[in-house]
Parts: sequence; C-alpha cells; structure tokens
Amino acid sequence: MNIVYLGTKYGGWSIDLDSVKDGDTIISGGVGEDISFDEELLKHKNIKIILVDPTQKSHNFIGDRLTSKMELIKKAISNKSGEIIKLYKNTNPTHVSESIYSDHQSVSLTEYHEVETISLKELIGRYSPTLIKLDIEGAEYNVITECIGIKQICIEFHHHILNHKNYNNTQECINKLINNGYKVIHTTPNNQEVTFLKK
Repeated sequence: MNIVYLGTKYGGWSIDLDSVKDGDTIISGGVGEDISFDEELLKHKNIKIILVDPTQKSHNFIGDRLTSKMELIKKAISNKSGEIIKLYKNTNPTHVSESIYSDHQSVSLTEYHEVETISLKELIGRYSPTLIKLDIEGAEYNVITECIGIKQICIEFHHHILNHKNYNNTQECINKLINNGYKVIHTTPNNQEVTFLKK
C-alpha cells in the first residue's frame, strides 16, 4: 500500500496510489473549481478520468483544462438517470457548490436551476472504474450502494451541512461499506472525507 495525498488542501484526497494501474478509468464526481486531485493523479498514472459536475461555474472553470485523458459529463450524479431535478444555487456568488437539497446550509431556499441526472450505476456500467471520488453535496447518501464492488472509493460526507442528515447517517454508510469488505485507509476529523479500499 502506498497512501499519498494528491491535490490542493481544498480539493485533494489521500488514496492508495498502488491500487490505481495504468489503463484504469477513474470517476471524479463533483469537481467544482478544483481539479488538482485529478491533474496530479494524471502525473502519476496513465489513466482516463471522467469528470462529472452539473454546475455551470465548474464547466467554465474546466474549459480548456480538459485534456485527452479527461472527459466532462455535465450532469448530476444520482440513483436514477434521465431525470430533470432542481439544483439549488449557492448563496455566496463566489462559491461553486450547489446541492439537490434546499436544506444544505450553503444554498438558497428558493433559487435553483434544473439539471439532468445520470446514475452512478450507469457511469460504472459505461466506464468500469477502479476508483470513484464523490463530492456531490449530500447526494452521496443516495448512491452508496452503487459504489459497492469498486476497488477504491473517496467520499466527502455532508452531515455537517445538511439539516436532514447527521453523523449517524454517515456512520451507517461507513459501516455498510466495511460490512461489504472495505477498510478505511484515510479519514479527516468527524469522518467528513473518507477513503475506502476493497480488501
């Protein structure tokens, strides 16, 4: 095992680099305006990264940063594909994070735009990833089951900022993955960012 931290303090993740092989495909869900993790991973491995983000600010940021080793999907990760859903806008116009939940403490209760969803199951079936990173502002709780079977999973949990979720909801997700053969190889305080590796 070779656990390394890749990316900036804001957008980086700790992963087992040895579990990522040349030729692999990675799904990076929720990239906002920081793809430092993805760019640094590409410096280490000859892989393909599928960036998935529904926000226009993210699309504008990524722009010409896309390389032949990246693909951008402008949809919201969900447990169903092809739905049109509300994405609530951040109350701070300089911030990029938006959420499908209006009780996310950083978003407006009334201002939103509509986006199309793509299911994690469809993404996995299409790309057969060996690593999935999810920073999807609360939607992670809906797709935990679809992650099972992937070699390595990085998840930012949002119990600290969603009024309808709490730490126990996050712990249930962690336990579900552990009970399905994963071990936690890195975590930040209060289990907000957790990296799992399939045993």
